Formats: sequence, structure tokens, C-alpha cells
Amino acid sequence: MNDVEYIRLYGVTERNLKEIDVAIPKRRLTVVTGLSGSGKSTLLFDVLCKEAERQHLLTMGRVAEQVQRPHFREAVNLAPVVAVSQRRTNDHPRSTVGTYSEIYTHLRILYLAASVRKCGECGAGIALSDSKAHKACPECSAELTPLTLAHLSFNTPYGACETCGGLGEELIPDPDKLLDLQASITGGGMLAWKKGVGRFFETALVQAARHYGLPFEPEHMHKPIGELPAMLQELLIYGTDDERIRQLRPDVPPPKTAETGRFEGAVPAVRRRFFDNPGHVASETSDLKPLMKQQVCTSCQGTRLKADARSLTINGTSIAEACGLSLRGLGVLLEEWTDSYRGLSSFAAVQPLMYELQERVQSLADVGLSYLTLDRPMTSLSGGESQRVRLASSLHSNLTDIVFVYDEPSSGLHPKDVERLFRSLQRQRDRGNTVIVVEHQLELAALADYVIEVGPGAGRHGGQIVFQGDVSSMLSCSSSLTSRYIQAGNGAASDSEGYERSGVSEGSQRALRSERQQAQKSGWLRLTDVTQRNLKAVSAEFPLGSITAVVGVSGSGKTTLLFDELLPAIRDKRGSGSECIERIVEIDQKDMGRSSRSNAATYTGIFDAIREWFAAQARKAGFAYKASHFSFNVKGGRCENCQGHGVIKTNMYFMPDAMVACDTCRGSRYTEDILKVTYKGYSIASILEASIQEAADLFADVPSIHQRLEWLLRLGLGYLPLGQPASTLSGGEARRIQLAKELQSPVDKHTLYVLDEPSTGLHPQDTDKLGAAIDELIRLGHTVIMIEHKPLLIRRAHWIVELGPEGGERGGYLLCQGTVSQVRGHATSQIGPFL
Repeated sequence: MNDVEYIRLYGVTERNLKEIDVAIPKRRLTVVTGLSGSGKSTLLFDVLCKEAERQHLLTMGRVAEQVQRPHFREAVNLAPVVAVSQRRTNDHPRSTVGTYSEIYTHLRILYLAASVRKCGECGAGIALSDSKAHKACPECSAELTPLTLAHLSFNTPYGACETCGGLGEELIPDPDKLLDLQASITGGGMLAWKKGVGRFFETALVQAARHYGLPFEPEHMHKPIGELPAMLQELLIYGTDDERIRQLRPDVPPPKTAETGRFEGAVPAVRRRFFDNPGHVASETSDLKPLMKQQVCTSCQGTRLKADARSLTINGTSIAEACGLSLRGLGVLLEEWTDSYRGLSSFAAVQPLMYELQERVQSLADVGLSYLTLDRPMTSLSGGESQRVRLASSLHSNLTDIVFVYDEPSSGLHPKDVERLFRSLQRQRDRGNTVIVVEHQLELAALADYVIEVGPGAGRHGGQIVFQGDVSSMLSCSSSLTSRYIQAGNGAASDSEGYERSGVSEGSQRALRSERQQAQKSGWLRLTDVTQRNLKAVSAEFPLGSITAVVGVSGSGKTTLLFDELLPAIRDKRGSGSECIERIVEIDQKDMGRSSRSNAATYTGIFDAIREWFAAQARKAGFAYKASHFSFNVKGGRCENCQGHGVIKTNMYFMPDAMVACDTCRGSRYTEDILKVTYKGYSIASILEASIQEAADLFADVPSIHQRLEWLLRLGLGYLPLGQPASTLSGGEARRIQLAKELQSPVDKHTLYVLDEPSTGLHPQDTDKLGAAIDELIRLGHTVIMIEHKPLLIRRAHWIVELGPEGGERGGYLLCQGTVSQVRGHATSQIGPFL
């Protein structure tokens, strides 16, 4: 690669990076790997991407003083950077796969140019292009509203359904939450009326009952609502204007006034009070919110569009129906449309649109998302799915000489889909771009043009360049941890049951296998003929006291089987074997919390013990401080200028908000008096800045603290600063912290631990540590079921349940279930060859 031009960074000292020099070849595919916390993301996202952005803005004269230059000595040959991380960038409920990928925009243009419109009066079909030479139906002369692109968008007032505002769902009062059937009307049974029922209310109700011939006397006001006749309960819920009540006397108009019997009813009253007050709609703390429920919009049936837009069809398919198809199905539909238009005079007009749509659909299929639908909200996607939607958008770009940085794009992908993803990255490179991938999937590292390994350890033990060069050179590098795993076959199995090498003796491995065989005799959880969503009469079983891996391609039905079927069955004691489970712990892909106030110390409860310890040290020194004084979340010892955040947010208008260290506490979060209390030279602020390993060393002789920190260390999180905000943690870090919280407080109850892709973001060595922690749960007598893609962790399971063969409508079948060796030899298994 002597003729290759390089991006060079010299003397990088950001965070734990130790004045490193790095060279990244331009117009090549580079994989950056290393242990979690070694400094990979710091190097790429906090230095390379930030400096490229800063220099780009500098040329436009937009850089303010608050945009800080990363810590490095020199940067050479930087280029514009597009960074695609796993962090969600759009949590708006209006954003869908279709709008984000712009496929929906192109569909709107196509429907405006080539669809047939249905007349709302006579039902005649009118070519939309024709309905522009006239404004009335040629058959019945009914007036036609001229349609534009805006009328096909659910994000504009012209196209959005009036009932749900283009969201596809409506918030309505929940009748089941409005009455307390055990209480009387006067005794608070009408839950929407907190202040009780007055004489005026009673009069209106009695008159309404008489108007409709319902038996109701004043004494009924004091009887339990559940004992009243069914139609009286309907009257209480829906009122006299509702069709349910009006059908009692359809020939008589409903009462106009309360004196004559007009009664509003609980549902209309709550709807009026809620929606007439914008504050109620916007506030999550509204006292009426608990009385509401979400349901599919009854006007647009969830399509988000007005009737005019829904009436447009191409070859009989509406735009809403097209958006409800999987991307695979949409691709087939586009081919059918192309064939039907070919040879027509109008084909030339729609051909570019058809081509662009097919290309964009294919780009999503290339990253393993062919099972998604265009109307799927972006907020419902996993972190890996969301990132791959953004990845597909960037792969579709025809830009050249751009630096694309991707953060573990294989996250959530089945091993068989990883190579297809890699080919997409290679095409991005072949267009003349520089592609840099942070990746732990060793198959990708082995196929890259160039590899940079950061390490050798994590945190203060990392931050160095262990290796940079081509793959063949890396394989001969004795100091490369990644090289050792690649040469070992990504953690090759060491025995017939697939238990990989993890540093324990052969005797210990035999003992553990014996424990596993014994564990499988504890009983089973069973599901029979499950048909929810895309599952096709799946009957699956999960051994108690064991580790079960649920595997399959994205969209095959794993989450539905586990979270939507098995867990509810166990909670309701419906599933076979569920009586054996006394407690359930879910560790899924949801964030620990987006607040900057949440961190590993506070989330696990370790900080409570540390604050108590510091309060004791304060009392010894003669200070009258309590544990609350050492909290940055409440008044007392925190800095009130920044309210314990340590930073002040500065609005940068057209750029992301800048966080500037508080000039009062200088970022420490606390007052000077509180910082005077120390333990072995550490203040409470410096404890939060210390790594978990440093904290464990510091509190080695304090069991109440050290024992809690021990599990974080065993899960490979020793590098992590104890006070690092949860909002900045990776998904893998957050899940390990959640697991450590559970492990540090063992319980006697038989617990089912449900883990959703726990190895996300982990180097193989970190995955081994995670596997050892999961084994510990089994030794304690619990049960673990995990959704997982990495063979290295799957091989540790006692039992595998495999779904497939594809995602969406082509998935949902049980391919096989059994032990690792049974699945490995099963003819229909897709994961078997990778085990």
C-alpha cells in the first residue's frame, strides 16, 4: 500500500489515548478493533469526526469559542466525514423507515404521476394525471380536490388524518379505567370526578335515565356501580349523546340541557378536559393521562392519511398498502409495476422513479432489513436496526472522497448476513470513499484492507496502538489479542458440547459440563402452537436451570416469541413450567436512562454505599454532613449554579448544544466545603472520575462497596469511569451494568434472566467474561434465556431454539431446537455451520 494516501493523526491524547500516532489509508476499508473501553470510539468519533466537523465549520465561519478542538498535536489529510453510530438520532413518532430512507417520498411522487383516483361519489376510477385538463369527476361531475405531494404526506395538514393528526394512533379515554365497580357513584366510583358528585350532577343523571326509560332512583347513587344494570353503566361511561344510549329511543332526539336529561358521561368528559387543554396533551404528568389509552386510529385504520390519499391506487394497490408490505414484498411489487408499464407511452416518465425506488429498497435489503415495512416507526427499531437504516442511506450515496465511519454495523445481524453487509461496505469503498468500521465481528476484520487494533487493555490499560497494517501482518503480530481469536477460529470449541476455551482447566470444564447436564433435569418451560405476528404455530421448550439461546436472522420472530409470548405466559402462570419461576429480570436493549444524572455508580446502588462511607468520614473529621450532602441530585452539597450537572448547556442554534464546564465548581458538581472531605486523598468528585478498577482498589478493605464493584470488574467494565453519564454509554456497556446490578444482589427465588443480545459491542475476550458471568447465574440455580447472534456466546448454551429461515412473512418457523451438538448437525439449521 505504498502508493496509498493516508489520513494521519499525531500525538492524540484525548481521554485515555496515550499520545498515539495513527495512519488510516484513504479510499480503503479499515476495521478498528480492540477491547471495550480501549479507546476506539474516542479515536474515531471524539477526535477524527469532531475535528473534521470543526474544520468544516471553520471554513464557513461558524465556529464559536465553545466548539473545542480535540486533544492532538497535528492532523494531516482530513476529509469530510459522515459518522453513523448506534445512537438514535430521531425519536420523533412521525419518523418511519419510509420517511427516513426517503423511499416514501419517491413513492408519493410515483403515485402523484401514475395512480388512479377513486371518485368519492360514484366510485369511478380517474387517472390522476388527467384529473389535473378538469376538477370534477367525468362520470358524475362531483367536485375533485386537486392533489399535490403534500396531500400524500402524513406530516402536513393537507394529508394527515384529521382524527390522529398523522400519527396512526389516537389517544382516547379508557372505559375500563373510568369506573370503580366496587364503589358507588357518590363514593368516588366515577374516577374522572375527583371532587365528588354534586346535586346538579345527580339531577342530570336521574333525568337522563328517565328520558331513556332506564330504572334509576336516587338511592342508586349509593350502590356499588358494578351492581347497577348494564345499560346504566353504559350511560355513566358514554353519556346521552352516544349511539349506544340513543338506540334506546332512536325516534327521539337526545336531551339538550342537563335539566331535561343531558348527561355528558365519563368518556366524553375526559376527552373534552384532556384535549381542550394543550397542557394535558403535552404533559406526561397530567392527572388525566392514566385514564387514557392508545389505539389504532379508527378513521384512517393506522395508515395516517386522509381518505383522498388512501383512494389512490396503482394496479389496485394503495400507497398505504404499499407501505404495509415488507421491503422484500415491495421489491416484488415494484418489479410487477415496471413490467406492467413497460411498452406504454407513460413508461419514460416513471422509469427513473421506479429505478430509484428499486435501488433504495435493495440498499436496505443488502444490510439485512428486507423484513421491515415502510410504515414501521423508527422509534420501534433496535439500535442495530436503526443504525443499519442510516447505513443503507449512506451506502446509497454516490458521493466520493468522503470518509464514512460506522460503529459496529453488524450489530443485530445473523452470521450469515455479515458477509453481505461487508460486500456493501466494499462497494462504498470502490466508489472512491474511505470506509472506517469499529467492529468486533472478526469475520469483517479478516476481510478488511487494513486493521487498527487499540489496546492492549481497557481504560488506563488501553489507549495505545497495538497494531496497524494489513491483515496478513496482523496475524503474525504476537501482541494482537484480535489475531489470537481469529487464529483460534473466533474462540473455537474445545469439546464435543461446544464449550470454548476460557482459561479454566479441563477438569473444571468437565465439572461444569456435569452441572449443565444436571441442570437440564430441572424441568422445562413450554409454549405450544404460537401464532402471534409472523410466528407459524411454533412449539418451543426451554430447560429450567440452564442457558437457552434463541437464534435466527433479524425479523425471524425471536423477540415476539420471547417477550410477547413466553414472558406474559409465565407472568400469568399460563405456560407449562411457569409455576417454577418466582422472579423475572429483563435486560433488553432499552437505555438505562438518558439522564446525565444516571451512571454506573447510581444505577447499581454503589453510590449509596459510597455516600454513606463519606458521611462517616465527615463525622470523624467533625463535619455534620449526612449521606445526602454527597449527592449531586439534591440540594445540600451540590453546586447550585449547575445544579450538580458539572456543566452548563449553551445553545449553539444551528449546531448541537455545547456543554461547558461550570465556572463555579469547575465541573466537580459539588461545593468547595464538600470537596474538603476526603478518603485516602480522594474527594467525592474524584471518586466519580475514577475508573471502576481504581475505585475497587481504593475500597479494597470496605466489603460493602468492594463486593458490589467486583461484579462490574468481572464483566470487563473496570476501565469505565464510575460517574460516566448513562447517556454516553454504549448499548453493551449499559446491558453489562444492568447485569452487574442483578448479580451483586443474589436472591433465593428461582429467577428467569432474559437477555436481549447481551454481547452487543463486545470484543471476543469481553464476550468470554460475559459468558462466565452468565454461567455463574446457572450455578446459583437460576435460568437464563438470551437472544444472541454471536457463535462465541451461543456455544456456551445448553439449549438452542432456532427460528427462520428469513425475516418478516418468510420467517416465524421453528427450524430446530436442541443442544449445541444437535443443532450443529441439523440439516435445516442456519446457525449450525457457524458453531
